[in-house]
Amino acid sequence: MLASAVGIAISPLPLIAVILMLATPKGRGNGIAFTAGWMVSLAALVTVVALAGSGGDASGGDDGPASWTLWLKLGLGVLFLLMGVKQWKDRPRGAARPSRRVG
Repeated sequence: MLASAVGIAISPLPLIAVILMLATPKGRGNGIAFTAGWMVSLAALVTVVALAGSGGDASGGDDGPASWTLWLKLGLGVLFLLMGVKQWKDRPRGAARPSRRVG
């Protein structure tokens, strides 16, 4: 978990955002506010994940995984399937696609 936290903390997105904010007229204040907000949101996310992960027992005893974990997997699978269908329907068609003619 520590490796993921370090990876998120040093990702290039917040660094780029801070650099761009420093170029604005109120750059110092914007940069400090963004950095503080970023750190608070990361701390809140880590806290929520740690509490959610430590609170439940995913095993259902000797019978295998608990039934709620199976329903969770099924729900996530259906959600990802619906997202894939939506992306498939929203893909570019006709003239928006590059032609394959040579020459």
